[in-house]
Amino acid sequence: MLKYGTSKVDKLFYGEHQIKKAYIGSNLVYGTEEPPVPDTPYIRGGAGAYIDTGITADDTVKVILWARNFNPMSGYLFGCKYSNYVETFAIEASAGRRTGNIRVAYGTHTDTTTTYAVDAFEYMSNYHKYEFYGGILKVDDVVIANASTVATSTTFTHNLNIHLFGVNENGTHTPSDFLSDICKCEIYKNGVKVRDYTPTDTTSVGLYDSVSETIFTNDGTGSLTYGGFKENAYTPLPYILCANNQWFDTGVYGTKDLPIAIKFRPTNATARYAGLFGEYATGSSTYCCFSLGTGTAGQDNSRLSFRFGTSDTNAALYNNTSNRLTGTDVIVTKVSDTAYAYRNQTQLGTGTRSTSSSFSTTETLVVGGTRDNGTTFHDDKFEGRFYFVGLGSQKNFVPAKKGSTVGMYDTYNDVFKPSASGTPFAEDSQ
Repeated sequence: MLKYGTSKVDKLFYGEHQIKKAYIGSNLVYGTEEPPVPDTPYIRGGAGAYIDTGITADDTVKVILWARNFNPMSGYLFGCKYSNYVETFAIEASAGRRTGNIRVAYGTHTDTTTTYAVDAFEYMSNYHKYEFYGGILKVDDVVIANASTVATSTTFTHNLNIHLFGVNENGTHTPSDFLSDICKCEIYKNGVKVRDYTPTDTTSVGLYDSVSETIFTNDGTGSLTYGGFKENAYTPLPYILCANNQWFDTGVYGTKDLPIAIKFRPTNATARYAGLFGEYATGSSTYCCFSLGTGTAGQDNSRLSFRFGTSDTNAALYNNTSNRLTGTDVIVTKVSDTAYAYRNQTQLGTGTRSTSSSFSTTETLVVGGTRDNGTTFHDDKFEGRFYFVGLGSQKNFVPAKKGSTVGMYDTYNDVFKPSASGTPFAEDSQ
């Protein structure tokens, strides 16, 4: 006869699997009830960590994956390929002029333009369902891209295993450069479920497959991490509006190797110089900023410049008084000491500005302006929309509202950033 006493049980297992809750009838006898907003567990990959599913790609394979933080700056969510455009089965993010897009690659093809889903930034908030089958990518059950229309062959003869958190490139793993979180993954082959993954940290961190009753752990370098985020901790917004006296501190220090991506739209029509992002440390002549405008009459938002390193001069990314940036969406990315500006997938310009790889600044980067030695903002601050601010694998900011407060939510660390000034950011869905 099973008896229940008053002894404490630290963990409860059924075989090798930990039991989170146990009931007698409707009475909870072990564990705790879920909070009003449940934590959704995830496994986070990045920096070389990945999982080999052991399932080879072919034209019958369907992958259904629930994930968040699929950073559209660079990297693969899952897949395999024999070589570029040959026997490819992958979902990846694109860099360069297509930053912000999800690329779908299927079979053998030569297409480089139509297999992209434009404006993937909207899928950064919360987690989403990604379904890939027959070259068709659905996000939240809506068709986003179809690579089957450009495939010249859907034959897969090289028996390459599908990897999660990166791609298997003819037997060599190519990691995703940025973090992503997988909450659940199902894989079907010939209509039969062959993998059913859920996150676990019972005996080791990884994905537990209920089909094979096996825990799949890290097959690469670095490490996988187990965590949980509150699915409804914030309300996603298309963008936030930033006025001349609003900004937020990213908490990240500028370095030469810090990858940066910002999508924004300037709205002010006043001829002036406006700092968009960054920090100055005048004493050490260390800069990291993107600046809009020149301050010359009639040149409102006609110039975009980049300043970095120990040089205090600007590298012009864009300078065109007859084709101003006001009212248009712009993406700026930085890789090492070079910055690139894009509008409508067309490069506006590029610039390199660094005379030293050593940075001694003690100030963190701010968005909505540029500051000098912590407190003083240079010139006027930025006015316009922010859609996304990505700082490598450290911070990943998306527009959000927490309660009634509008700001930017760091989905990597689950931290909300309201305006640091006395005036809150504004919400506008138009």
